[in-house]
Amino acid sequence: MSQNSNSIASPDQVDVRGPRFAAWVTTAVLIATVLLASVSTAAAAIVLGLQAVVFAIGAARGPREHPYGRIFSTLVAPRLGPVQEREPVAPLRFAQLVGLIFAVVGTAGFALGAATVGLVATGFALFAAFLNAAFGICLGCQLYPLVARLRRAPATT
Repeated sequence: MSQNSNSIASPDQVDVRGPRFAAWVTTAVLIATVLLASVSTAAAAIVLGLQAVVFAIGAARGPREHPYGRIFSTLVAPRLGPVQEREPVAPLRFAQLVGLIFAVVGTAGFALGAATVGLVATGFALFAAFLNAAFGICLGCQLYPLVARLRRAPATT
């Protein structure tokens, strides 16, 4: 998915370090959600609900408009060296959509008193965020080509 720095930057490509930074912040928020759930499922629902809003912005507007992406581009990127790798935006937006789905299910679980549902959904999102943050493995990005192919497949009747 990543491309070399020799490629020309385009609006549909971003520095790979931005989404990884966002994944670290997301990991921290999701860990806080799990810890809060042991004290207050209402507080966990609020924190996870806020993360759902962040996922929704990332899914709808892409990594450049993502709240954590803005923090990265404003505060972190200027302190780093030049971009070495870029990756396409579309799979990242899809990954945010997948995160949004888990966050909405988790928020509903916590809010409706089904803490197990909330914890499982949060756990799946946490696993995916940590994989991206620590190892650069974006599960949503890995699923994106399959979903894109299914969307383009003609209907057979």
